[in-house]
Amino acid sequence: MMHRDIVPRAFSCNYPNHVAHVLKRLNAAFRSHPCLNNQKVLYSPLGQTYILQPDDKSSPFHPLLPPEAALFALDGKNDAGGSSPRSTTASALRAFINSPHPLETLSDPRAYGSEGTILRDHDCSNYVKAINGLLRQHTKSARRRSRKHRRNRWWPVSPSPQTEHYLLIHAQPTIIRSSRSRLW
Repeated sequence: MMHRDIVPRAFSCNYPNHVAHVLKRLNAAFRSHPCLNNQKVLYSPLGQTYILQPDDKSSPFHPLLPPEAALFALDGKNDAGGSSPRSTTASALRAFINSPHPLETLSDPRAYGSEGTILRDHDCSNYVKAINGLLRQHTKSARRRSRKHRRNRWWPVSPSPQTEHYLLIHAQPTIIRSSRSRLW
């Protein structure tokens, strides 16, 4: 999901009691909805959750994520707390989805329309732009690492001018002649 996409967050956020009561009055299907009766959420994500955060030019960073464009995996493998990884991951996901709460976003009049935050963060073309930006960023860093690795690997094969000068000055005359014939 995109870091500020209202759709997955609106269905997975924790609804206050008064909102759950309003939803149950609006539609008969919500009255018997087991999630609204037990957990006050409409949907609970399963499995690994990936959170895509684009660069700051596309959308402001999420307050609970590091300030960088990245694809974050919320999987519970790096659990540092004393509780189980599943409960820690579920707590982190709930905190992420509820901050800022989707009802705050929906109550803001500037969130609507072609320039609104709802369209900006839910539009599928923005997902593609964010993924392409991350791929470009990753490709550039991979190329830099590859160039650096090649330079480090090939450095001993071609001596620098300083190394040749050192060999010419400090080597014995017979070695200088044999080195010159091999180098030039």
